[in-house]
Amino acid sequence: MKSILRILVLVLVLTSFSIINADFLSPKMAVGIELGGAQNDFNKSNDEWSPRIRAAFQMKLVEPLQYQLGLSYTTFKGTGPINPDELSVKYSTKTVGGDFRFLVSPIKMNKMFPYFFFGIGTAKNVNKNDSNFLMVLPVGFGIQSMIGEQIMLAVNAGYSLVLSDEFDTMNRGAYSDNRFTNGKDDSYFKLMVGLMSEHLTSMILI
Repeated sequence: MKSILRILVLVLVLTSFSIINADFLSPKMAVGIELGGAQNDFNKSNDEWSPRIRAAFQMKLVEPLQYQLGLSYTTFKGTGPINPDELSVKYSTKTVGGDFRFLVSPIKMNKMFPYFFFGIGTAKNVNKNDSNFLMVLPVGFGIQSMIGEQIMLAVNAGYSLVLSDEFDTMNRGAYSDNRFTNGKDDSYFKLMVGLMSEHLTSMILI
């Protein structure tokens, strides 16, 4: 996970240097697509980074505050359970979800839009037909910067807490409490890179 965070920091630094001559304020409205990875926070070193894709619609409320509506598809892979007395088994889970986020910029900058986000969402394990829609609480941080006419590079990283132990089909049991809640809640890390377009939004609305 430390190497992933180092890569994210490097991307953010390079992005800031690439737009030093650009004038950029947070977008009034935009749509976009993000690609990246997610890692289940279940069995620590035995959880693998797997593909994740998310589509988003973003709109400004006031200058430091925006909101996003997103739809996502994510896969998770790893080995469990934690209990050393039980045989380890590989698991693979595919999920779909949606979320509503607030994006808040702590500082006003003309060159970029750095922000942290928090929100609420839902997710469903599509491997099981009878699985429930589960509540998800996403938090994280990111940055958006203009790289072309009405085109923005978007980079973000975050953590999503799932208020259930039914998300990944693996039972946490007595040996794998969530690192933040000390309960049986599932959760995962995510790292995403994508493009947001103000021009495409205008075309859709027309």
